[in-house]
Amino acid sequence: MIMTDRILLRMFLSLAFAFLAGGFLQAANYVIVVDTSGSMTHSISAVDKRVRITTVQNALRDWLESLPLGSRLTLISFNSGIQLQREFLFQNELNRQQALFWCGGINEESEAHKTGKTHLWTAKAYKVTSSFSEI
Repeated sequence: MIMTDRILLRMFLSLAFAFLAGGFLQAANYVIVVDTSGSMTHSISAVDKRVRITTVQNALRDWLESLPLGSRLTLISFNSGIQLQREFLFQNELNRQQALFWCGGINEESEAHKTGKTHLWTAKAYKVTSSFSEI
């Protein structure tokens, strides 16, 4: 398993755990960072032919459905820098639908940046997410 596969697996397992623990989720502040670089348009592995970005989208959609009202969510997509950043306050179901709509756009963004490289540690995404850990 190469490094990218390990990172993707960790991200998927984190989202899967959050989804499975959905009954235990409390209203809180959440930050989700999604890699939309070119490698995300490839299959997960030689054995698992599912497309990485689609797998992440599906897990994120499932998790969003379980997020309780009163939550604050920041969604960030990045490749060589932050591409999309949006904050949602889950005050009603319309806010959830807006977050789900955002999630649908990351597939197109990944396709548009097929040659984009992943620069999480140098991208503003790292600085933004780091600032949330101080809250």
